[in-house]
Amino acid sequence: MFERIRNAFGNIKLTTTIAVLVISATVVSAAAISAAIYVTLSESARESAQTQQTSNLKTAATVLNSLLPGATVSWNDDGSLDGIKTWVMPRQFLNNDLVDSIVRITGESATLYTWNDEAQRFEALSTTLRDADGKRLVGMPLDETDPAFASITAGLPYRGQANIEGENYFTAYQPIADLVRQGARHYLCRVGQGSSGSGDI
Repeated sequence: MFERIRNAFGNIKLTTTIAVLVISATVVSAAAISAAIYVTLSESARESAQTQQTSNLKTAATVLNSLLPGATVSWNDDGSLDGIKTWVMPRQFLNNDLVDSIVRITGESATLYTWNDEAQRFEALSTTLRDADGKRLVGMPLDETDPAFASITAGLPYRGQANIEGENYFTAYQPIADLVRQGARHYLCRVGQGSSGSGDI
């Protein structure tokens, strides 16, 4: 009789162990599948955002070519943006019509920067980005702490993520060559999609 009871309890323990192993394996498998789906979706979202910013940068270049006196835009044979050049850039904009025009078309944020020799950084001349009080972030710096800095100071475009005033953005930066300074990348155009998805003009 005692042998039967012992065997019964032994079977229960074995059954419980198997059940726990099956449940654990199911949970681990579900977690692995969820992680794989998340990574795939995140990568897809990044690729989609970067493609969108490339398109938005082409829009910005077209607007600059039309509204900024002295600006010229060159295109590659495949329709991609080759470069932006200008003979002059205002030291201070009287209004924000240029960046606002870009945002009205793209629905996302835009900024024009100039280079500050003394501070060795770019600073926003005109932008659609605003602080918590609704004031435009004119003067907002872009320096060597930004992941885009190395590329754009070398005269190369940049596509990627950036943190601006605490918000993450998918961004595209395009250097603007200063023809007076023999092609130096003295100015910069940025378009970006924030986590809120708004350009907020």
